[in-house]
Amino acid sequence: MVRMKLPALDGLRLHPDALPIDQAPRDARGAVLYIHGFTGYPGEARPLADRLLRAGWAVSAPRLPGHGSGRADFLSTARRDWLRRSVDALLELRSRFRPVYACGHSMGGLLATMAAARVPVDGLVLLAPGFLLPERIKAAPFLAPFVPFVRRGFPIPPWDEAEPRRTYHAEYRSDDMVRPAAELLRLSREALRDLPAIRCRVLVVGAGNDRSVPARVVGLVRERATGAASVETEVLEGVGHLFHFVDDPDRAAARVLRFLAGA
Repeated sequence: MVRMKLPALDGLRLHPDALPIDQAPRDARGAVLYIHGFTGYPGEARPLADRLLRAGWAVSAPRLPGHGSGRADFLSTARRDWLRRSVDALLELRSRFRPVYACGHSMGGLLATMAAARVPVDGLVLLAPGFLLPERIKAAPFLAPFVPFVRRGFPIPPWDEAEPRRTYHAEYRSDDMVRPAAELLRLSREALRDLPAIRCRVLVVGAGNDRSVPARVVGLVRERATGAASVETEVLEGVGHLFHFVDDPDRAAARVLRFLAGA
């Protein structure tokens, strides 16, 4: 893959892999919309996207507003911006392909659920969806009106063009993003209310060693997705929250492809 070196955007720099993914093989058998997670970027979809493309599926992975850039840009956005982009991306994909599946990781799973509750899809794939979040995030809505973020005082490493993934999250990790975390918590609750409105087939995959979203989220989705045509669940043992692009991309992609094939 050839990477483009991007110019600064109003003083901000995009991560080299933050450009949206929009690729389709000739005579695509359908399309998959992938929505990345909180502080994530479209390039996280690349291991899964490459396998989907080889199997004949078109892939779209939009960049959520405020992501892939830096703190100031991130703090200027909210959950409605992230949802609007997700819904628009799904509408755009449906205008070009059939069938269309929505897929999301972590916060992206919440957005994929909410988008699928508004725009019909043929299936919904949820990878460690953020319906269950760490206890510490519950304080964020109370702090957010007063402090948008809390400085931890950790040094921010210099941007490494050769190894961008090592430095991508540096600015986010140097602070606790209080206001965006409050938005994430509200989004989680809203998406949970939308789960009963899902009418398509659903696959939810949890990670056995996930410290961000506990694996029991698969049971919660099965319990709440009462209107779904079917709900398939799986917990991948020995992997963490980023399993589909860090820990075990092959196993995750194989499970998604089986679901797309209807097996």
